[in-house]
Amino acid sequence: MKKKQATSRASVPAARASVPAARASVPAARASLPASGGAEELARRAQSRVDAGDVEGACSLYEQALEASPRDLKLLNNLACLYVRSGRLREAEAIFRDVTKAQPENPSPWNNLGFVQMQKGENGKAIRSFRLALRANPRDLEALLNLGMVQSLARRHTQALETLLAAKRVSPESAEVANSIGCVYRHLDRLDEAVESFRMAIARNPLDVEARNNLACTYRALDRTDEALAVLEEAEVLDPANEVVHYNLGMLHASMRHRREALKHLSRYLALNETGPYADDVRGLVRQLEGATR
Repeated sequence: MKKKQATSRASVPAARASVPAARASVPAARASLPASGGAEELARRAQSRVDAGDVEGACSLYEQALEASPRDLKLLNNLACLYVRSGRLREAEAIFRDVTKAQPENPSPWNNLGFVQMQKGENGKAIRSFRLALRANPRDLEALLNLGMVQSLARRHTQALETLLAAKRVSPESAEVANSIGCVYRHLDRLDEAVESFRMAIARNPLDVEARNNLACTYRALDRTDEALAVLEEAEVLDPANEVVHYNLGMLHASMRHRREALKHLSRYLALNETGPYADDVRGLVRQLEGATR
């Protein structure tokens, strides 16, 4: 059986939190320090550990601070966000649940709870949490973006589009919203509208590499190869170490029978991500191209 070759892939929408594709409301934020003197000093030391990149050390200090001030919601939120960063999702979820009980009208803890549930693959629970965030504040941009994202992951693309268009009404100049809408249009096979949305994202943020990747993949789907190549070359200039750019450039050059250029970019992709889900397919294609150039 002939092995199926990998195809071009689009970037997921921009992620501001520790895990791509969704945003926590306060990712290990510098919240106001608690009133308790002992807890305050421990919180200061914890933030210093965060700044130094020592997440586990910061968690330990926040845990000690909470022993001195167990009901401080800012401390709880910061500790939970650090748990997310260190992959301790169950512990983070438990804390965010407690915070939602203490502040049911605050959209941020509901958004953070949904964020964790999304990382766990519990899309139905995440949708409920994001909806509760929006019940507290129907114009909460983070909750709208995250709800649209998880609806799309759950293949509820029409609902996702409605949610993201609501996000656009809240923030009409947002490049992130435009990029997210473009991704949903791609899923709905409304490619011309996807192109318009991705171009809008780039116009609003000229440094947006993800939107360029997505635009190039959409151009390929429309057989607009030269335009796809031009957009990817722009993306490479902006971010020379972006593995998705090199993957897409390599695959595009291979489809155009530009063997040397394809080899250059696919080899660069493997150098950047030798164990990724596409790596084996790329190695196979590289061997084919190397044989053809001899």
